[in-house]
Amino acid sequence: MPKPCVAEVMHPCASATIQSETTLREAAKRILTTGLEALPVVDDTGAFSGLVVQSALIRELMCTRCRSTVVQPI
Repeated sequence: MPKPCVAEVMHPCASATIQSETTLREAAKRILTTGLEALPVVDDTGAFSGLVVQSALIRELMCTRCRSTVVQPI
């Protein structure tokens, strides 16, 4: 019996990426509209630079001083 691979369970969705300059609010909207729990962050060349996870996004948005903070690699 063949072993299952990632391709069998992944959800390919190239349009569900965000740029590092995306605000947290915009990222939250994208998570809501896509129904995903995380969004890949890509740089100007389209290369993967990080991941925004729904729980971390909610935690940051709960902080009023963070409303205009942008998504960026740490």
